[in-house]
Amino acid sequence: MLLKKLVIENFGCFPGIHEITFSPTLTLIIGDNGDGKTTIFEALSALLQHQGNEQKNLFISRFSKKAERELQDGDSKEMSLELFFEHKGQEFQLKKSCVFSRQNGVLSVPDTILHTALVERDSGERVDWDASKLIERIFDTSLRQFCLFKGESELDAISKAGAFGELLKTLSDIASFDDFKKYVDELSTTAGKRLKGEERKCKKNSAEIGKIHANRDEAKKKLKYLDEEITSTQTNHEAYESLYNRLKANQDVFQALDELNKQREETVEKLDRLQVSTTSINPNISLLDDLWILKGFSPVFEEFRKKADYWNSEKRAARVEAKAKEEAKEEAMKEAKESVLSILTPDESALENLIKAERCEVCGRDAKKGTEAYQHMCDRLKELKKALEGREKEPSISKQLFCSKHTEEINAIYNSLTGETQRELNVNMDRVDKRMKKLIAERKELEQETVTLADIEGEIKNLFIRNSLNESVQSILKMQETLFDAYGQANRLEGILEQLNKRKEKVIAEIEGYDKELSSLTKDDPNVEFLRRVYEILSDIQRAFVEGREANADQLIARLEKKSNEYLSKLSAHDFYGFIKLIRNKTPNNEDEVIVELQDNLGGIITNPNGAQKTSECLAILFAIAELRQKKNDDLYPLIFDAPTSSFSSGRESNFYEIVTNFNKQCLILTKDLLTVDGSPDLERIKKLTCSVLRIQKKPDFIPGDLATIESEIKVIRA
Repeated sequence: MLLKKLVIENFGCFPGIHEITFSPTLTLIIGDNGDGKTTIFEALSALLQHQGNEQKNLFISRFSKKAERELQDGDSKEMSLELFFEHKGQEFQLKKSCVFSRQNGVLSVPDTILHTALVERDSGERVDWDASKLIERIFDTSLRQFCLFKGESELDAISKAGAFGELLKTLSDIASFDDFKKYVDELSTTAGKRLKGEERKCKKNSAEIGKIHANRDEAKKKLKYLDEEITSTQTNHEAYESLYNRLKANQDVFQALDELNKQREETVEKLDRLQVSTTSINPNISLLDDLWILKGFSPVFEEFRKKADYWNSEKRAARVEAKAKEEAKEEAMKEAKESVLSILTPDESALENLIKAERCEVCGRDAKKGTEAYQHMCDRLKELKKALEGREKEPSISKQLFCSKHTEEINAIYNSLTGETQRELNVNMDRVDKRMKKLIAERKELEQETVTLADIEGEIKNLFIRNSLNESVQSILKMQETLFDAYGQANRLEGILEQLNKRKEKVIAEIEGYDKELSSLTKDDPNVEFLRRVYEILSDIQRAFVEGREANADQLIARLEKKSNEYLSKLSAHDFYGFIKLIRNKTPNNEDEVIVELQDNLGGIITNPNGAQKTSECLAILFAIAELRQKKNDDLYPLIFDAPTSSFSSGRESNFYEIVTNFNKQCLILTKDLLTVDGSPDLERIKKLTCSVLRIQKKPDFIPGDLATIESEIKVIRA
């Protein structure tokens, strides 16, 4: 099968008609996230799959949003995918389409999807084919699971249910062995029935023969039951043993992680305790609520005491002075009553007012200007002024101090903070000292334990990186428990197997004894002897086919393993890659399956390979399958990858592209690997490749968040 051209119309981010031409070898379609790479992959998947309801709904949902917005009322548009390809010299065309229309402003969603196929005959005439039958004949499920891969998660195709069984049918001669064995089984069953019937016909010793047959039939039932038990037990034993071997390889890692995890749990527990302790008291709140603020106020209290004492002394002195002045005033008034008025009475200001008023307020009489009384006041004023000359002026009386009771209140506060209250405060202050010391120590310890926890977390992280562990810590620790459980279960099942095999040997010996007895009783009958010989020969042929089938399957495993490791070494050049080990196993339903292990050069199992290692392992197996299938069937099938190497470094990417470039097989790879940081094609790396390179990119006029404005375009970088 060789893909030639894909035509996309109004599908996803491709409104209008777009064509992609594929190279017969490698075609690279490079684009950034959201440019439409996955849309192309989905288009190919939709064409190459049977049409079920899920595929139908998915296809309809991919109608271009831009085409939908442009659809006018009363108009219709077709959404279609068309693939042109060649198979065994014939040209084929697959098409899937449906029509959308808009009526009265409402988008009409189609009920049916046309899935058609055309094949070109030797005459050049194109005839219709049933698309589903064509896909099943040319590209059935067994092929699709090894050809179409979306992302790295789907690369592990060989581990899918039934995948290895399909490989056995296509890449080995097991199918022929199975057909021959089935035919021989039928012959053997018929021969056995004929032998049994002929033995029962013997009249001589017929009763004894019948009894032996009954016992033999019962023994055969036991043998069948034992075979089923042994197969089931063997499968379980191998599973537990394989699990134990895989886990045992990382036992040191488990133990180291267990120790680190215990240290971490202890540290976390200590941190929780310290966190609770350091946050149980908030010093900011306790400053007021618990009077912690008083702790720093001892100097203030001392100053407060001094100020209270000072102002008490001042107030007492002021009271003494005021009392002295009052007494002096009273004494002066007493003297004034007993003697002639002093020259200072009335004072200068009072005399000036009396003269101005022309009235003597002392005697209460008028003293008009020009009169003797008026003149007396004027003379008195002159005498007063003369008396005041050279005399010091009395200081002005200041405002009265301590006119309020603040001093008493301050003193009362001071008294309330002494005595019993002071003793309680002292006790509280001592408690604050101890609590603060403990708080400071715990905060320091909290910082140290936080650093310790960060160190432990770093060690655990490094342990995971060194051993390529991707699971959680608890999952890894659970593996250690599983390790011991697997060891115990494997030993237990080994003991059971031993017992079952011993019982089987006894039953086989018992059946052989019955056969000898029957042979002895019927040795004179030539028909019985002839049928017995035929039955024995057919049984030998049965065993030969079984052994041949097993040998053929083992040979395929060996070839596939060898070829896979060749590709793995190329993919992982200059890097650690390990070795692929393929282990054939039987499911409980007696179906063939393969367990894939990645081992180091000493045979140790790498139980948790990192993403790049796992992807390399899967790609190597896929390339090996493709090569073996090509040699076996002499037929080509494309490999189609969407972002297969997301976990690869640039070195592994280069190895990968070198392999697929030189691979004698058609490959289509949708990737963003060959883009620079600014989103432009990395032309330097592209120059080193010898393949077709296309660039897919959104047109720049799109509006973020509006799907109806997104339109991708395809440009050819190298044809």
